[in-house]
Amino acid sequence: MTPQRKTGGAKKSTTSKAVVSVRLYRRIAVTFIILTAFLFVFILYLSFSKASIIIETDHEIVSLDFSVNIEKEPSSEGAIQGEVASVIIQGEFEEETTGTVEEKEGVARGVVTILNKTSNNQVLIKTTRLLTSDDKLFRLDEEVTVPAGGKVEARIYANEAGEDGVVGPALFTIPGLWEGLQDKIYAESVESTSISAEEIKVVSQEDLNRVSNKLRNQLLEQGKEELELTILGDWSGQEFTSEIIEEEFDVETGEQAESLNLYMELRIVGILYDKDELRNIAKNKLEESISSDVELTKIDYEKMRVDITRYDLSVENAGLKIFINGDTVLKSSSQIFDKNRLVGMDKQTVIDYFKDFDSIKSVTIELKPFWLKRIPELRDHIEIRIKR
Repeated sequence: MTPQRKTGGAKKSTTSKAVVSVRLYRRIAVTFIILTAFLFVFILYLSFSKASIIIETDHEIVSLDFSVNIEKEPSSEGAIQGEVASVIIQGEFEEETTGTVEEKEGVARGVVTILNKTSNNQVLIKTTRLLTSDDKLFRLDEEVTVPAGGKVEARIYANEAGEDGVVGPALFTIPGLWEGLQDKIYAESVESTSISAEEIKVVSQEDLNRVSNKLRNQLLEQGKEELELTILGDWSGQEFTSEIIEEEFDVETGEQAESLNLYMELRIVGILYDKDELRNIAKNKLEESISSDVELTKIDYEKMRVDITRYDLSVENAGLKIFINGDTVLKSSSQIFDKNRLVGMDKQTVIDYFKDFDSIKSVTIELKPFWLKRIPELRDHIEIRIKR
């Protein structure tokens, strides 16, 4: 009996160990499958995740000013060869004045109705006298014919300037007529006479400035033509300035005059140089002034401004100040577009990053698969397209 129990107990222990081993292997297998699945999904994520970043850039204007010397035989750094020549021109100019002032002591004027209570027409010549009851004298401003038994309107003016000529509605006799007709042919007014301030021409400062500028421009053009006869080289760049040696008006500001006359003596100075050489200098200086992240796309030579800052006729050299603009855009190779800066960022952070640059107008980001919220960790899966 005892040996049989021992044998039976040994068989039960072996079965239990087998069951445990199966469960353990099953768990290991399941864990392996899950890990494999996660690894497969991760590999799919790495393989198919992609970010397309479309960036629209805008050009930026860069402005620059610099100085350059024009020398007959260039010896200073940055100087270019050229000529400095001059000529003296004289001329006169006359023009009407436009300044006006009001004449305060004007002549009172008005309108009257002349009545004729006779059976004959009555002609009254211009300047016929009309007299008010308080002896204020007026005259007709025009010739009129007053029909028999009728009336006519006529313009009148005071015989003397000033406020005494202002009268209210009044009755006027015509002292030049026969006394027996004065109560039958007379005038009356409905409205008061008044003084209309008259304007007289005077010389204004604007007149002097306008005439001076006109004559100066005329002499400048004449001087340019004369300088062309003295210039030795064939220069594509030309700048001119003028200096007034003498200027004399025949009238002064505030003086009453219908016209004014000006005499002027002018020195015209021409600075001649090679325009292409100056443009090359401007291009090089613009390129030196911009950062390595941008490149020049256009130089606005047409609007390049050249000012004369000095000239010395004795040694035939001059100084010019150049003002020029150019357009720049971001280079595709700019560090701004370094993909290493973007990996792992969320979409909005990338947009905010690019919006910090003035040269970037807009940013559009497309992520694949659609549920992705961040830029892929692999830079090879990031595509940056730049639109200009």
